[in-house]
Amino acid sequence: MVTPLGAGTTVSDRPYWDGTNWVATGVSNTDAEVAAAVAASHAAVTLSAELDAILALSTQALDLDTQLANTILAGPATGAAAKPTARALIAADIPQAVTMLAAYGQLTIAFSGAAKFCVVGNPNATSTTDLRSQMRCGKAGTLGRFRVFIATNTLNGNLVFAVRKNGTNTAVTITFAATATGAQTDDVNTVAVAVDDLLNINYDASAASSGSADLRLAQCEIS
Repeated sequence: MVTPLGAGTTVSDRPYWDGTNWVATGVSNTDAEVAAAVAASHAAVTLSAELDAILALSTQALDLDTQLANTILAGPATGAAAKPTARALIAADIPQAVTMLAAYGQLTIAFSGAAKFCVVGNPNATSTTDLRSQMRCGKAGTLGRFRVFIATNTLNGNLVFAVRKNGTNTAVTITFAATATGAQTDDVNTVAVAVDDLLNINYDASAASSGSADLRLAQCEIS
């Protein structure tokens, strides 16, 4: 059996059962009434002056404003900290490049009674003096991230590598135990370097009395 609602019922009314009869609730959900209810429940969202420079707001929708070509969203180019804006990229925004001090290729290291030096940039050469193996530092920074790779090793004693600055070993070192191979790194120790410092890499197999090692890479970074 179908029970009709009472007189005055509109299409937007929602009926409910009161235990005896279906009655109209009088609730309407027109767009205008929903918008009015939302407006009454909270204040309209607005943008601060800084956000208005980079964002657009339409009712409840956020969008990005268009910006000129070759600009970035970043803090101030100079001076104290401030809120980011869209501005042109400057040189100070770009991190410093990393410079390598490296000897690579294939170098056979035999046991000996004296330390020797890898000639920087020459993969197959060594020197018994600093002068012939040094690189002049082109930038001030921090030297670290020392890496050494040994392909084969029959030395019966330790093989020690050290980065040198101006003719003196630094704390940036790596030690291969007897017959040890593979890659080793020193990511802990660093040393400050200045423009025109003389840098090179030293290796010392004097703890061994026999055997040899095949060095493929010795490098560190200046950042």
